[in-house]
Amino acid sequence: MLLLLGWAGGVRRSALVSLDVADLLISPAEGLAVTLRRDKTDQEGCGRTLAIPFGSSVEVCPVRSVRAWLEVAGVSEGPFSRCRSAWTRRCCAPLRSRRRPGGA
Repeated sequence: MLLLLGWAGGVRRSALVSLDVADLLISPAEGLAVTLRRDKTDQEGCGRTLAIPFGSSVEVCPVRSVRAWLEVAGVSEGPFSRCRSAWTRRCCAPLRSRRRPGGA
């Protein structure tokens, strides 16, 4: 899901992991609007909104993938991408763009 969204929008991993659910707006007719609050190329911090259209195939559609993930994960607020423990317990902590020392 993150790969599909990142590829479709040309979004850096640091921007992907900093997204909140509130930054996503799914339109049944038009696709997905993603608000990037800050990005490497946005030095002033003005933010920008990306329009992500529906994919040509259900299997690789970033909009459908995001919508399905939100439903299955039960995420309605807070960080969009969250870490999970080794035992697949939910965690509210957001993913990080870099690995921690020691590979964890």
